[in-house]
Amino acid sequence: MNQPLNIETLLLDDSFIQYCLGKADEATIHHWNTISNVHPEIVAQAKEIVLGIYNWGASEELNLATDALRRQIDKPARIYRIIRRASIAAAVLFVAVISYMLLQPDSMITLSTADSVKKLTLPDSTVIWMNAKTTIQYAGRKVILKEGEIFCEVQHDVNNPFTVTTATGLEVADIGTSFQVRSYKAQRDEKVSVTSGVVKVKDQLLQQGEGMSVNKTTKRATLIPAENTSWMEQKFTLNNVTLSQLLASLQEQYHVRFNTKNNGILKCRVTVSFTTGDNLHDILDNLNLIYGITYNIQQDEIILDGKGCN
Repeated sequence: MNQPLNIETLLLDDSFIQYCLGKADEATIHHWNTISNVHPEIVAQAKEIVLGIYNWGASEELNLATDALRRQIDKPARIYRIIRRASIAAAVLFVAVISYMLLQPDSMITLSTADSVKKLTLPDSTVIWMNAKTTIQYAGRKVILKEGEIFCEVQHDVNNPFTVTTATGLEVADIGTSFQVRSYKAQRDEKVSVTSGVVKVKDQLLQQGEGMSVNKTTKRATLIPAENTSWMEQKFTLNNVTLSQLLASLQEQYHVRFNTKNNGILKCRVTVSFTTGDNLHDILDNLNLIYGITYNIQQDEIILDGKGCN
């Protein structure tokens, strides 16, 4: 290490972080054990900070935890003023300061999924299932759903409520429950479904089996039955939805663009089930067989046609 040995340089050293988390190889462990013998107080303080932040639970993934750590400590002027006042007795307080910084709105952690469902376990053991093509931001027990669909199994804490807020500002507050929230830019409505317990949405309590659909433009709320969570097993069932709604889901899953010769077919109601691995041609063939909707694939888009619906 060419830089001066202090807490700041240790916290910025990837091999030291791996050493603290028990993920280092034998050579790295020997290296830091040797340094620890020479500078026990500095190494002890830095190690306590690393473990404190990691145990606080920036993420269940090691690389996400270390990235969050580096983002917060890569502010030398600010951190150095804190470190200068730190001592062994103040190490725990320093951990609290860093944890507080991670909880601030501008320090929220962003997670995105690609083409598969992902499971995230928060520090309080709350579990969030993220559908494909979903992006969230979170800090502590506050989650912002930027795009997509999530299912939350919440560890209830009356003194520290768990909330999910969509990009348009719709807030869902846990009152001891499991629930899902859907908010896609391409869809007109945002939807909340309660699987167990109770949630609060727009000053209204939703019980198990109940749901709410909220128009993003008018903010009008409509009570609906809770939707299923088959997407967690990468199964999708759309019951009595408009063709327009189905196409929005297919676009999200298959990265294709649809167009129509007769816009009247977008009002037609369909019921379709499919899994992530299903061939899109098979789904379109079923639409043609059951509902008489034809399709033609042209370069970067799929053209649909058929008899319109009122």
